[in-house]
Amino acid sequence: MKKILSIAALLAFGIALAAGSRVIEIQADKQNGSPRASSLEFTGNVKGSVQKLGIASDKATLTAPDGTPVAGSEGKRTATFLGGVTVTRGRLTAQGPSLEYRETSGLGVLTGPAKIVQKPQKAGEDDVLISAGKATFDVDTNVSTSEGSVKLVNGTQTATSAKIVYDEDSSLGCLSDPRSVGVVREPKKAGDNRLVITAKDVRVDTDTNTLIASGGVKLEAGDNVTTGEALYYDDAKDTAWVIGDIARKIPAKNVNRKSGATISSGTIINYTKNNRVDQLGVPFKIPFDKFKCATDK
Repeated sequence: MKKILSIAALLAFGIALAAGSRVIEIQADKQNGSPRASSLEFTGNVKGSVQKLGIASDKATLTAPDGTPVAGSEGKRTATFLGGVTVTRGRLTAQGPSLEYRETSGLGVLTGPAKIVQKPQKAGEDDVLISAGKATFDVDTNVSTSEGSVKLVNGTQTATSAKIVYDEDSSLGCLSDPRSVGVVREPKKAGDNRLVITAKDVRVDTDTNTLIASGGVKLEAGDNVTTGEALYYDDAKDTAWVIGDIARKIPAKNVNRKSGATISSGTIINYTKNNRVDQLGVPFKIPFDKFKCATDK
């Protein structure tokens, strides 16, 4: 006979599950233990849910702190899912060997290797693929944080960093690395340039295929190498706007590796597809306000 720990069963033990709470619900083919015990074990077709986050695995445990009963310790318990874990939320699906969820923090940590797939808003567009050492899911915000040899792939574009904070609602990925974040866009077709961007901080809108980079940037496209303080890149237009450091009055600079020609300007436009650069007569304003990360204060 299938045993489950459901909302009805929890209410039978006097547990109130408020909407939007961090209290987790677990169902399974088999349950070992009583909610009056300090730990419960679940096996076979295990399903966990908390707010919009769904968790599936082969087995799980739900543990209360300090030997207190599971029933009556809501909001303080830890759920551990093992045996191959799948996490779902909206357009996102993630997989990894195990996940630990703590009701006190509302955070579920998927230990790696963790692999995440974010489906596009429009049919026919590319999936966003993220791989990392671990991924943390916040049930309160629809934000995931991936850390440890992070790679983000979106079509022909690949970004690598130490950390990425991904907002599943806005499809904005914020990549950071104490050394540098690297972005490589492979040629879309024969004859196109390979594009390489390095910076301290990169923010990618995976729905619009646009990005900003800051903290000292370097853009390599064909024969041209453009450096500056920050840039905005639009993949659909194959165009990057690179600005200098206004506060320190240091202009952006471009060097053509083939001819040796050099130009400096407050803003340099790099037409990455046709190997051409121009100076912009008026300052370009990078739209930082459209790339606000969940971690921004």
